[in-house]
Amino acid sequence: VKGSTCLNCKKGAFEEKRGTELGHIFQLQQGYSKPMNATFTAADSTKIPFWMGCYGIGVSRIVQAAVEQHNDERGIFWPWGLAPFQIVVIPVKTEKHLADAERIYNRLRKMGLRVLLDDRDARIGEKLTDAELLGWPIQVLIGRSWESESRLEVRERNPELAKSAISRFQPKEGSLPTALMSEDEFLAWLKES
Repeated sequence: VKGSTCLNCKKGAFEEKRGTELGHIFQLQQGYSKPMNATFTAADSTKIPFWMGCYGIGVSRIVQAAVEQHNDERGIFWPWGLAPFQIVVIPVKTEKHLADAERIYNRLRKMGLRVLLDDRDARIGEKLTDAELLGWPIQVLIGRSWESESRLEVRERNPELAKSAISRFQPKEGSLPTALMSEDEFLAWLKES
């Protein structure tokens, strides 16, 4: 019962917390080794059935736990190491910006990053909504800032990182924290991070 005192130390109190089992150990003891006659020879030359156990990890449960811990009103925000795609490159106007988007996409892939190119013929609002919902850690927009200043609009999906990490990410009203970077600045920032 919550608040009960520990029977051993008489100091600690029982506390209930929610969790997800990611891995487990089964103590099989000699339940399988005896029928299989799987034995080892002890120092006194007697044959003893092996004491057995097995270990398991729930790969799908790791994904479930990550999603439970990394989400907000916009959807998932994947941890960098677990993200199916770490970066999504989004040409704002597909016909106009696709060639630059493909070039940047290829440079990022050569760096060993998991990158998605959203080259759908869809409105930018739909692309951004999908990118936020799917939780790709970094969104790279190629649009007005690219045309006028040769700068990428880099958006950070994880709200915790955007607050604490690089000060160049500025909160935007109704949008993700954003930084404007040249292509080389962006690639250098990725190498540092």
